[in-house]
Amino acid sequence: MNVGLLPARRSVPLLLAAICLLAGCGGAALSIPRPTDALVPAPAPSTVEPSLLSFLVDLPLSRLVEAAEGAFPPEVAREQTWVRASRGVEPVGLEFQYRLWRDALHFEMVGDRLVTRLDLRYRVRARLAGGPVPLEGRCGHDGEAPRRLRVTASSALGWTTDWGIRSTTAFGPPEFVDPCRALPEAADVTPLLQGFLAPGLETLARALDDRVAELLNLKERAALVWQSLDAPREMAPGAWLALRPRAAHAGPIAGGGPGVLRTVLELTAEPVATIDARPDAESRPLPELQLVTAPAKKFHVALPLQVPYATLNQWLARTAVGTTVDVGTSRPLSVEGIQAYGSGAQVILAASVAGPVRGIVYLAGTPTVERDSQTLRLADLRFTLDSDNALIGATGRLLHRQLLAVLEPRARLPLDDRVEALRTRLGAALNRQLVEGVDMRGTLDELAIRSVYPVQEGVEFHVVFGGTLGLVGRQ
Repeated sequence: MNVGLLPARRSVPLLLAAICLLAGCGGAALSIPRPTDALVPAPAPSTVEPSLLSFLVDLPLSRLVEAAEGAFPPEVAREQTWVRASRGVEPVGLEFQYRLWRDALHFEMVGDRLVTRLDLRYRVRARLAGGPVPLEGRCGHDGEAPRRLRVTASSALGWTTDWGIRSTTAFGPPEFVDPCRALPEAADVTPLLQGFLAPGLETLARALDDRVAELLNLKERAALVWQSLDAPREMAPGAWLALRPRAAHAGPIAGGGPGVLRTVLELTAEPVATIDARPDAESRPLPELQLVTAPAKKFHVALPLQVPYATLNQWLARTAVGTTVDVGTSRPLSVEGIQAYGSGAQVILAASVAGPVRGIVYLAGTPTVERDSQTLRLADLRFTLDSDNALIGATGRLLHRQLLAVLEPRARLPLDDRVEALRTRLGAALNRQLVEGVDMRGTLDELAIRSVYPVQEGVEFHVVFGGTLGLVGRQ
């Protein structure tokens, strides 16, 4: 045996060990327990205040015009018999024969009142009957131009609990633009005509109110709109929204521009939005309409939004893999791979490291969302106790925690594009035709993120949107 070769052979592994120590050679292998705590139960869906679906409703004034046209006949006449006036000097009484023609009606909304102006022309015969010599005079006869008369009706408009619109009409005193001096000594008979016309105007007022009630009962159309709001609507493939109205309130009716009546309908609702599963359909009957003075104008809806772990892992592969820090050895500690999963109430980052040590270390943090930047991050992110102890044993110091300081900002995932995509889907669902002749118009102007938690497939949270809704009626 050649004894001289032994020292040389023994020096080879020692030399390799020294080289590996200087170069790293992947470091000592780690054996760290994988955190596998059972996921905590997901919290109940976010509780939001009852939604107020406030609809600004425009109604065409043409329906009221139609009612008025039917209530006020174009001509009224009593020229075959004498009509006794309510005022007279017994035994002498004042009697009339008359004919009135109306021109086109003029309408104007003043606050919550519809003001209708009737311009009329009239001719009249008047006589004092019962005296020794009957006295008679006439205006607008025998080629004389008819006299002019104007009356104005004011109709207070409001809702009924049965989804109708009521009017309460009163006439002001007639305005005789042209007096009728038909009696001896040029006595003006128009003051007597005012009292004579009053009962007829009261009859016309009742006729208008009855006609409005007949033409403006909107219960049938309201029931169709109610059913449409109640039905689940697919906003996008797999994303569903059901507004689920519960109660209905109506505000005052006022003018909304030329030819338009405007009012506010407020529905108390409990909107439900789901991903993947279609919410159950409900069938609630149209309730009675409750009358309020100043309905609110906001609604709220809570939607679940999920970031799959696969998406988070892809983000981490771009931002965190390749991260290195100097831990005081010949080789830095580097991250060669990273995977996220849920454990308990936390998200675990399983990071494959190389350098002074090699293997998988685990970091744990509580998922949260920064409201202003809409960024998902892991609060209180730190190495698990076993991982921390193993790295201290490998490096001998706490310098490995520099890796934590570098990883934490790189493990943040911006969510603004996902939230905006959800906002766009909701916006499309809130701007559509509900039923024939009725469109819904909505805006989204509030957003809050609540209840962030890990689930089996990813990180889930609730987004609460707020905004306004309106209904536009088309003729």
